[in-house]
Amino acid sequence: MKRYLSLVLAMLMIVFALTGCSSNSQSSPAPTSAPAQQPAAEAPAQQPVAEPTEAPAPELDWPKQVINFVICYAAGGSQDVSFRAMLPKLEEELGVHCIVTNAEGGNTTIGIEQYNTPEYADGYTFILVNSASISANQATGLSDYDYTSMDMVGVYAKYPGEFLVVRADAPYDTIDEFIEYSNAQSTPLKMGIAAGGAIYVASEMLKAAGANLVAIEAGGGGSRMTQVLGGHIDVTSVPYTTCKEYLESGELKALCTLMRERSAAATDIPTALECGIDVVQNTMYVCFAPKGTDPAICKKLNQAFAAIAEDQEIIDISMDMLGQMPYVLSVEDSIKEMAEQRDAYMALVDILQG
Repeated sequence: MKRYLSLVLAMLMIVFALTGCSSNSQSSPAPTSAPAQQPAAEAPAQQPVAEPTEAPAPELDWPKQVINFVICYAAGGSQDVSFRAMLPKLEEELGVHCIVTNAEGGNTTIGIEQYNTPEYADGYTFILVNSASISANQATGLSDYDYTSMDMVGVYAKYPGEFLVVRADAPYDTIDEFIEYSNAQSTPLKMGIAAGGAIYVASEMLKAAGANLVAIEAGGGGSRMTQVLGGHIDVTSVPYTTCKEYLESGELKALCTLMRERSAAATDIPTALECGIDVVQNTMYVCFAPKGTDPAICKKLNQAFAAIAEDQEIIDISMDMLGQMPYVLSVEDSIKEMAEQRDAYMALVDILQG
């Protein structure tokens, strides 16, 4: 019995000893060599980032109905006749019928005040004036607004020149001789004008240049022609198309043009600037839209004017009726031109309203 117990105890001691060795071996593992370092993976090449692109603007669905062009002068005038002549080509370019409404009076103020309203800013009403009228109206106090009161479509033609005309038997042939002669007279020479407008400004410019003049209200261009021929006034300023037949017949003669450049139809007539007289009326025909009209519509109409200006039929009409090649400015360049003309007229405010 004792021998049996001794054997059991001896076996238990062997088991405990083996268990302790195993525990020590697990808690203190043998050192191992560090794993070999793997080369770092290369970063993937950066792909180019596409530049963001604007979605194309939807095509303008205009025009879709009749367009009304309001000319702020009487029917039969230079701007009215020349615009009506080019209208068929403009209709063809736009693809719709167009009509003309004459709203004369107040040197364009009547038409502008009637049609430059929100109800007409729908893209189907446009206002046609010449640049000198709207600039002169503000400078003379006839109106309290300028070209910025409307939305610009653009200059679509040049005015057919402002020609200073006198009777063929007048004792002067140049603007210098005219000014010299006027100062030798005991009373001022009479210049026929349309009150408050660009021609009145021209008369004040001539006086500032040294001419001894008095401005006389003489009505429209046709009326002024009659009064010059009859000797009731000594001089006036009219478009080339108004005086053309009288110049060709020898009844009148032109001293100069007040435009910045010579007329293509009368290249022998110098500008006042060429003669050393600082008088310029570089008048343009301008199309405006009532304030609040969609700018995209204004731009599309401007592009239509530019497109028809390259048509031979329009070139012929322009040369015949305006004595000028077709002349169209972009919306941006038209704004710059109008700003320059306004500033030139406003520089004379003290004289014009004094």
